[in-house]
Amino acid sequence: MNHLKQRLRRLPGFVVHAVLCVVIAAQAVSCCGDCQEVDSVRKERTEDFGMVFNKIGVIRSPYSAEKSAPRQGKLAPNVESLIVMNPEYEAGLKDIETFSHIMVFYVFDRSSGWNPLVQTPWEQERHGVFATRSPRRPNPIGMTVVKLVRRSGSTLHVQGLDAFDGSPVIDLKPYIPQFDGVEDANQGWLGDGN
Repeated sequence: MNHLKQRLRRLPGFVVHAVLCVVIAAQAVSCCGDCQEVDSVRKERTEDFGMVFNKIGVIRSPYSAEKSAPRQGKLAPNVESLIVMNPEYEAGLKDIETFSHIMVFYVFDRSSGWNPLVQTPWEQERHGVFATRSPRRPNPIGMTVVKLVRRSGSTLHVQGLDAFDGSPVIDLKPYIPQFDGVEDANQGWLGDGN
């Protein structure tokens, strides 16, 4: 099955799903829209609708399961994680250590499926997925602002990252308070007390 997965990564998502369902059905394994085999290929591929995201690195964190990770990185600000960049991207890190904080964009690679309305840990009422930070999204992309402790070659030591160990990194950007800090932002449905 592994050699088949490698070949399927180059195909559009709907073709991957159709082929895998046929293969899996032939092996007498149940398959549906949320089939684990399809999800694993879909997660390893980051190509769909003509867009390609390169995995530029991987996160090494103490969090291996959903219950072990904080709901937001700010809830565990002193926990250190590593961002281990692929060697070909090391030159792109030049001067990143001059920033105190960076934005880390990564893939929720263990998330499956999504719903337009989700219930958060903060209240019983359901909210639109785009009005929440749920990891179960149409495009499972996460973003966290972290403190950059230091850089060691192609490895960044950071604090306050809430991603699982092994999560693929797809981009890094410096956090620039002048551009990214919004003084008059509100907390939406969360209100001022949360």
